[in-house]
Amino acid sequence: MNHFPVVNNNGDSWETLNKDRREALNALDNARAALARMAPHGRNYQTAEPGAYTAAREAHFDLRALLLDVYNAVKAESVAVYEQRPDRLGG
Repeated sequence: MNHFPVVNNNGDSWETLNKDRREALNALDNARAALARMAPHGRNYQTAEPGAYTAAREAHFDLRALLLDVYNAVKAESVAVYEQRPDRLGG
């Protein structure tokens, strides 16, 4: 079942729906970049317990995968909204 918004006269305008999703994608891009910058580095785990660096890397990659899942879900919704643009639908 489609769970994406449908542009209609009683709802938000296409412009609003499209803008909100573009802003969310931009914010998620920024979050993805920030998360990449904070990737664990071995030098920060030199005195930690054995396996701490490996566990930190795995946890970090899990976080990045979760954020990518969110990004992809918003992207799919963004595409669905964009495809309803007025010039494409004769509006």
